[in-house]
Amino acid sequence: MTDAAAMNEPAPPADLSTAMPPPRRRSRDATAAAMGPVSGPGEAARKTPADPPGRGGRRIAGWALLAVALPLATWVVVSGWHLLRVDFGTLQARQLAAQCGNVGKSWTDPVWRGAEADLLWGAALAPQDAVLQDGLAQLYACEGTLLWADEAARAYPFAVARGHYEASLRLRPDHGPTLAGLATAILGSAGSLPEYQQAWEQALAHGPHEAAVQVALFELALRTWGQATPTMKTWVLTQYAAASPEAQKRLLALADKLGQRAALP
Repeated sequence: MTDAAAMNEPAPPADLSTAMPPPRRRSRDATAAAMGPVSGPGEAARKTPADPPGRGGRRIAGWALLAVALPLATWVVVSGWHLLRVDFGTLQARQLAAQCGNVGKSWTDPVWRGAEADLLWGAALAPQDAVLQDGLAQLYACEGTLLWADEAARAYPFAVARGHYEASLRLRPDHGPTLAGLATAILGSAGSLPEYQQAWEQALAHGPHEAAVQVALFELALRTWGQATPTMKTWVLTQYAAASPEAQKRLLALADKLGQRAALP
């Protein structure tokens, strides 16, 4: 073979087995370290991405808020329904108690006893409701007023009324109409004169411009004119002088009814 032919003949393929270095083998420990912890023999556990910083705390706070809000919302709904039930269940009885002077029924009438039962039921369900305590007090005071001529007979209903007025005042200490009712109950149940006078003056201090309070205090002062304090007498005469001619006629009629016509000019 000539040198030219030898140059044109292709070269034999190279032995790659000797040209490339042998592959490196990982140890079992290195493989396990690269794959992470395993959940079982021969099984690699899938790795889950970690929560962003703060997400775990927010999740716990959310559950805690739900645990507080759900019972609170339930309590609000149940309490609201409870109060509505008591309010509507005693509405007629409270109206009847407030209109004692305008209703010409005997105290033994079943309507009155029904009102008493309704108010006692409501007060048992809502003992912290001052309005219900006032309603019961007015109801028993009404019974005492109807029995006013009999001092012994009126003492018990007025004593019960006094207890309910005092319970109401523990919830609303400065309520003028309740203080005026308490003064009436003390007088009707033969309470002490200083207690009566104190309740009268407190009612005047906390409800001087309320019509119901003024009427009650005017009548009480005339009933006890002989034991009235200077404050009571001055207030009665001032109110009478400031009243209109028609109002003065009504006040004179009240004084005549109570046997105290001489107290007014």
